[in-house]
Amino acid sequence: MPKRTLERRAGRRAPVPGSRRPGLLLLPLFVIAAAHPGIRDADAQDSRAAARVAEASGYALLYALDIPVTADFHATGPPYRVDASASLDAPFDRVAYYLELEAPDGRLDWVYASMRAYTAKPAELGLPDPTGGRVVQQPVADLHVASNVAGIQPGDFATGGSLEIWPFNYSPANVGRVPGASDAVYDWGDQPASDGAYGSLQVHQHALGQVLLAYNRWGMGGGVASDIGIGNAVDP
Repeated sequence: MPKRTLERRAGRRAPVPGSRRPGLLLLPLFVIAAAHPGIRDADAQDSRAAARVAEASGYALLYALDIPVTADFHATGPPYRVDASASLDAPFDRVAYYLELEAPDGRLDWVYASMRAYTAKPAELGLPDPTGGRVVQQPVADLHVASNVAGIQPGDFATGGSLEIWPFNYSPANVGRVPGASDAVYDWGDQPASDGAYGSLQVHQHALGQVLLAYNRWGMGGGVASDIGIGNAVDP
């Protein structure tokens, strides 16, 4: 299977080395419990999602990752600034991903997407470990979307959401027969391989033909910038 060499779907890229912090990835959980003793209070940086999206204030923070320009997480593992996966023992019914990207001019673009929980295990909600071979390629229900990026349609969607999360290479073949996906273009219906280290963490509203967030090429290293963005690809 061909190796993944270039992800074109995300229109906003990480800055080049030497520019400011390219991004922040948060994974909040809505926990069905009155208290969350295993999860520390979020600091000001982690509270920005709640300041922008009212719903997020009811979520507990599971993971926070300051995204580097280049990443070799297959070798090092993700350097989470917050990792509460081992201490969370309460059930939860929703999860959310919040991605914030800082442009060289200081502008902050962000997107927030919450959905019905697709696993009961907190450790399965972050970037997947290649040794475990975890692949998430499935629809998600009750999607809530908020963003300040033009082209992202906010709102609540009972259906039409989907995920592509894996640690491997992938090709554009629409093996899952996702509606509206292409067999020739990388979108929301790709085919994961069982090897390689490109890596994918993507949230889509495929019913609207929208990539909500994409963080790819976080497992290969090699001094090449990760592929990251909010919204559909914009041709150069």
